Amino acid sequence: MGFSDKLYEDMVYYSNYANLASCIYYNRLSEGYLNDGACDLRFCTKNPRNKKTKIIKINVVPEDRSGTGFIAVDDKNKEIIVSFRGSTTWKDWQTDFNIGYSDYRPISDYVPGIPACGDGCKVHSGFYHQLESITEEILKPVEDLYLKYKDYRLVVIGHSLGGAFATIIGIEFRVRGFTPLVVTYGMPRIFNEQLKTWVNSIFNVTDLEQRVKNKDPIKWGFIRVSHENDYVPDLPMRMSHAGVQFHITKRDLPHEKNDVIFIGSGQEETPNQVKTITDPLHGYEHRTYFLTINKCLDDISIQQPEPSLEKPDLVWL
Repeated sequence: MGFSDKLYEDMVYYSNYANLASCIYYNRLSEGYLNDGACDLRFCTKNPRNKKTKIIKINVVPEDRSGTGFIAVDDKNKEIIVSFRGSTTWKDWQTDFNIGYSDYRPISDYVPGIPACGDGCKVHSGFYHQLESITEEILKPVEDLYLKYKDYRLVVIGHSLGGAFATIIGIEFRVRGFTPLVVTYGMPRIFNEQLKTWVNSIFNVTDLEQRVKNKDPIKWGFIRVSHENDYVPDLPMRMSHAGVQFHITKRDLPHEKNDVIFIGSGQEETPNQVKTITDPLHGYEHRTYFLTINKCLDDISIQQPEPSLEKPDLVWL
């Protein structure tokens, strides 16, 4: 199924914000305007689209928690951007592998028009148990920004574990009455079937799927990007995804528009996977989404060495 050039450009553009979240680990991101010293990547200094983007807050969580990320305001495009970092600390890994189910209840109170999920909605325990500790550190500053920027769009972004946090926080924004655009890259499954159905309903995924097919402007919704032979989006196997899926069919960079296919809302497993045990995690594919997304790299042509199984690379999940 086809989709617009603008939507492809947006997926590439927002992947750079997922990459910026990884720059926090390398101390290469600071508060301030991107093109005025907040970071040194070409995306920050040369990209004309973000020349009025300012990092408002960098939220580095303590070592015993997960959920590091940042909040930015883009005055040129009228966007408030929230981006979460993928797995970097051992606490992040502990969060990833806490794969039991927990009963889902939002931290926020439901606004009129947003139905409750009800009994039976269950979510990935590891990510959900971090929700309360990061919610007010993200939600309150963003709500304060909306008092000043009432006509700005909210975009919530993340790669892998960061994608799971982007999704859970995006749901909290939706419960509070916001209409966020959630864009994730290589995120794992985190819902049971009942919660998946509810998330799709509150994000109006049926309408979103039709808008993508019609090549209409996409102002809000839930978009999930997977990559050929990245196994993380297939895990944990007993859990489910929500949102609409786009799939990168080419292993190596660059990823042009004709390397991306629109799957829609019905796909539960990445298509055309070649299941092997020689590289069970497929780390390269997992960190390669339009650029090398977890290394705070400047150039998409730079290739990283494959991680060893003895010493995990910074971001597989």
